[in-house]
Order: sequence, then structure tokens, then C-alpha cells
Amino acid sequence: MPPVFTFIPLFHERRNFSLQKMLGFTTIDVERRYAPLRDIGLTAEMVEVLYAMHLYMRLVEEHIKAHLVNPDYSLISDQRNLTQYTLLSLPAASQLDGFAAYKPHEIIYEACRLAALIYGVGVVFPLPYQSTPLGQLAKLIQNVLQISDLASTWSHPQARIALFWVLVLGGIAADDRPERAWFVHVLSQAAASHGIRSWVDARKLLGLMVWSDRACDRPGSDLWAEVKLAMVRME
Repeated sequence: MPPVFTFIPLFHERRNFSLQKMLGFTTIDVERRYAPLRDIGLTAEMVEVLYAMHLYMRLVEEHIKAHLVNPDYSLISDQRNLTQYTLLSLPAASQLDGFAAYKPHEIIYEACRLAALIYGVGVVFPLPYQSTPLGQLAKLIQNVLQISDLASTWSHPQARIALFWVLVLGGIAADDRPERAWFVHVLSQAAASHGIRSWVDARKLLGLMVWSDRACDRPGSDLWAEVKLAMVRME
């Protein structure tokens, strides 16, 4: 559900900051990295959030490596909180203007929105295990992807990259749940059809979307081990 209240930063002077001003990026930066996603149904608001998540995690990595003395934790917190707030504020596909009962571009939008929410609550603003909605989000992704034929809906080259990212995040979120086997099966088919034979190849594709090596590599490689086994069985 979207936030009920307006965003309140920790530092009063940042009260009316936009997401771009809070994290220090421009629309040009977003377009340079994610412009192709606009061709497959993602809105300008969604690609801006994806860029904000990508940039925020890069800022966190730089902070960890730099060992700064007296860092501005309030700024880091406001950057994280506004990114998560904006992500939660993205409308579901069914709430978009001109919604047409899940046309291909709407399915892509909704699947990517749900995957972004997984990344949000798992990486950007990680919630405690006992209260995380990861399992529910994985099930919602499965439901959305099963609405239409994957081959036709995700035929665009950029859509195939997005689908692989959605499936991996969904599979990670479905750990220890019945949906995990479905994600492994579909991922094995996607990997085989697109010539993805190793975790190194998979990571290259995932890095084109939003990915954190520190947070995602271990659960991602565990999922990939199951995918590889499924691919062997397919041969």
C-alpha cells in the first residue's frame, strides 16, 4: 500500500526535496542508464526510482569503503527513506491511466514494480525476517507472469533482461516457499533460451537493472545452483 502521510525528513531543510535533489542526480542520468526501459512500459516515475535505488546503494558502498569520520547519517537516512517512500508510492498497473486489463506493457510494468519492491524491502530498506513481505511479493510476481504468454510479452530484448531480473528477485524472495520451484523452472528455461550458462553471465544481466553484490550475490548464487541443476535435467 502507498504511504498515508507526506514524507518528513530527519533534517528540516530537506523537507521539500525531490528525489533527484536528495540524492544528487538528474533526469539525464536516469535516461543514460534506463532509457530503454521506457520502451517496454515502465513509467518515468518508475525508472527514476530504479535509478535512485541504484545510486543509493552505490553511495552506501562508497561510505563503507571510505571510513569517513563523522559522516552525515541523517542525510544517508533521508536518502534511503525518500527512495523507499517514492517506491511505495508507485501505483499498481491497475491504477494507471488507460489501464486495459493487463496488456503486455502493463504486465511488464507490474512485474518490475513488484520486483523493485522486493529489492526495496530486501536491500534498500531491509525489514526484519518476521515482518518482511518477500514471500507475498514472490507470489504476486508469479501471478502476474502467469497472466499471459511469457515468450510474446517479453519478446523485446530489453524486456528479456527485465524478465530475468524479475525472475531472479522473485526466486530469491520465494526461498523456502512452494513458489521457489516455479521460479527455478522458468529461470532455467529463460537462461537456456538466452545462452546464460554461468552465474558470471547472469550477474552481468542483473547489473543492467538494479543489483547489489554485497546483499544479493549469496542468495542469487544459491538460486543459480538450483537453476543449473534444472538446466542439466532439461538436456
